Amino acid sequence: MESEKTAKTVPTMEEIVRQVMAQIGKSATPVPSTSNVVGSNVILDAVREFSGEKLGDDASVWCIEVEEITREATPQVRLSVATHVLVGPAKTWYA
Repeated sequence: MESEKTAKTVPTMEEIVRQVMAQIGKSATPVPSTSNVVGSNVILDAVREFSGEKLGDDASVWCIEVEEITREATPQVRLSVATHVLVGPAKTWYA
């Protein structure tokens, strides 16, 4: 009984992706930009894919990386980049 109370629960893929997308959405600050189309392609190449497949995949670290790389992008570009680099279970859940 005691071990059940103290056992850590592992978040589901759905919970991880939901948290990541919420963090990205909250951190998006509008920044004027004149080159979102060209800039987003460069940004997209810089952001690593996220699947959340392995327990070692750290959604928080990935989210921070996305925020850093997209800090000068518009909220729309930031969200677009984040969703385009989701793969595997994370992409399936988001779609």
